[in-house]
Amino acid sequence: MGIIRKRVACVCGAAIASSSSIKYQLEEFFEREKVNYVELICCRFSELDQYLDHICLIVTASPIFREYPVPVVSDTCYLSGIDCEPVNRKVLELIESAPDMDLY
Repeated sequence: MGIIRKRVACVCGAAIASSSSIKYQLEEFFEREKVNYVELICCRFSELDQYLDHICLIVTASPIFREYPVPVVSDTCYLSGIDCEPVNRKVLELIESAPDMDLY
């Protein structure tokens, strides 16, 4: 694994099923694309505020009804696992355009 320079929050209501599915699918995509500088974390929407200073992107399968200071990708493909490739590419594009973070 490379040096972690970006952190992405995979978010859902309970930080169990949907966020874990998103994380798993992104991990597989990043492995295929040889992306080794991103850390994926799972959290609840209710916990998200405490992570905002330490993430560059939010990925969720749920609708978002609030503005956040980082980009948000919301797509139900992560629930079905169908046609996630274009969404994963968008996620990677947003990650690559975000500045490196001082994570540790």
